[in-house]
Amino acid sequence: MKGRHLLLLLSLVLLATPLGQAAVPTDLRFLAPIVGVLTPDVPVRLPLPRQVIAATAPGFADLRLFDDQGLETPYVVYAQSAPPSYTFAFEVLSYSQSEEGDTIVLQRPPDTGPFWELTVQTTARDFHKAARLQASPDRATWVEVTTDALFDFSSHIDVRKTTFAFAETDAPYLRLVLKDVVPPQTDATDATAMQLRYEGLAFAVHGVPAKPFRIDRISGRVGNPHGTDQVYDATAFAQPDTRTDTQGNTLVRLGRVNLPVAQLTLAVDNPYYYRRVELWAADTDQDDAYHQVASGVVYKLPGVASADTTLRVQPTQAPYLRLKILNGDNPPLRLQQVEAAWVRQNLYFIPAVGRRYTLYFGGEQMRTPEYELRRLLPAPPTLLEQYASVSLGDIQPHARYHPRSAQGKVEHTLLTVVVLVLVCGLALWAYRLLKAARRAGT
Repeated sequence: MKGRHLLLLLSLVLLATPLGQAAVPTDLRFLAPIVGVLTPDVPVRLPLPRQVIAATAPGFADLRLFDDQGLETPYVVYAQSAPPSYTFAFEVLSYSQSEEGDTIVLQRPPDTGPFWELTVQTTARDFHKAARLQASPDRATWVEVTTDALFDFSSHIDVRKTTFAFAETDAPYLRLVLKDVVPPQTDATDATAMQLRYEGLAFAVHGVPAKPFRIDRISGRVGNPHGTDQVYDATAFAQPDTRTDTQGNTLVRLGRVNLPVAQLTLAVDNPYYYRRVELWAADTDQDDAYHQVASGVVYKLPGVASADTTLRVQPTQAPYLRLKILNGDNPPLRLQQVEAAWVRQNLYFIPAVGRRYTLYFGGEQMRTPEYELRRLLPAPPTLLEQYASVSLGDIQPHARYHPRSAQGKVEHTLLTVVVLVLVCGLALWAYRLLKAARRAGT
């Protein structure tokens, strides 16, 4: 009987031991008030600044919103994007050749809207063409839209560009002029020519033989305006800490970042380059802790107006980041700045009548909240954009911050002891029952 009472008591203790606790403001080390007009029962949008994202765990496990009554307020965080865009094919009205180049007159289909991008679809390789785009309402008067370049150097390096963007236009007619770019001939003793050959880019100086250039299709892009398919926030690392490893590669230390980085743009002072860049991440800033998470190519080619100095990666959030620039036998790049960009994160919540709100963040070992608001407030960009935007006030350390990690450790230890005692008690109880059953059988 005493054993049964003991087991019952331990079971009650187990049930009373909390397996998890709801967060309270004192669990979080930073706070900032929500500033702006709050309309009751209407969702609002709060763009999360860099300081908040960098101080929270991935998935915003340690981010909470409380009203002025101390009540936890549900929220949902969505990345800011725009309505999807789509492409359409231009109708080719005419084609002609002259000293100015190949001239193609295009007509936009009547059922399409304003467009901001043009793509020349071709299977051609090894070309470099200057592109001039003009627009007209009637094919009588033409206005300049943009000038750009199309190129492919794939037999030398993996670089190709057949798309260019411009200010949005709804002109019904376009005139595209393409002309081969012929680099100026340089004397073999010219210092510049020698330097370019040293970099392995002599093809860009002396050009390549002309080849047939067949265009399969010319398409435009309609929808979200250029540059707003994703809205990015960014932070710059000016004159970052660099060093050279034993293989001659440049290691660029960015330090503690902890942001969901999607793009890294390099500001380089060299007149031309073509380098592979790797992104490495780590939980601690120790050499042996880093592991590679992405790689890509940045380039600036001689005689080519367009350059690509951005490394695009899948969003990567790690406490520490660094870049490795593979130099080969080339001298290191003169790196001036690295800009890290991430897709803007917006927090949405529904305010109540007469309440003010404070955002708390930065805790320890907290569980990601699961609010029903994610199901009630869908994520289509056209719907989310209509909600009013509020901002975050000054971020301050929480004076009453008092983490419950120590208390949690005590509770975990107590729970472990209770479970072990219960297991031993149940085993002893089962042994006694089995022994009594044998006696009864005898």
